[in-house]
Amino acid sequence: METPDKVVGREGQLVVLYCKFTHPHHQYNGKINIIWSEKKPKNTFFKYTNYLLNGKYKNEILDNVETRYKPMGDPRKNDASIIINQLRTTDTNKDLTCRVELTEQEGARFGCPHGPITVSGDVSASMVIGKRGGSATLSCTFSPSSANRRVITILWMKGTPWAESVVFNHTRSYSTSGHGTDNVNRGGRYELVG
Repeated sequence: METPDKVVGREGQLVVLYCKFTHPHHQYNGKINIIWSEKKPKNTFFKYTNYLLNGKYKNEILDNVETRYKPMGDPRKNDASIIINQLRTTDTNKDLTCRVELTEQEGARFGCPHGPITVSGDVSASMVIGKRGGSATLSCTFSPSSANRRVITILWMKGTPWAESVVFNHTRSYSTSGHGTDNVNRGGRYELVG
């Protein structure tokens, strides 16, 4: 499973808790449970199941503490990522775990710790000016952790997260050379510069 070792978000905004799982289940059509919990105190704050109904896969929310959470990833594409809406300072440094269960496959229960969330009350942003049809550079600077140098994912979103707002999703593995993979690139308009 892949999770980041740290997530930074702004108070009152949303943040994505990224969780990809690699367990092969290409032919698996049974239920998939996604469970997000805190280790201390042991507390499940978001749980949903993905299942086949009338030829389509559907998510059914089973637990959603304060209705702040929403599935973002597609479990059928090995993605258990979720969104936290209305981030709070009390979310800082929670010890979180992402768990995936293939309910109709014996022993197929997998969990992975997720890095802590850091909630900032004030984030400085710079204005970006561009001309319609021209180019613009959106600046975002961060320092990858030295504790986890396997994979880094850069996710740009716009608008509200409830309406397919991911415009660019780039994953780079440190174990291979090369530029990485653009998993989402709406309209082919985005390019990672750094």
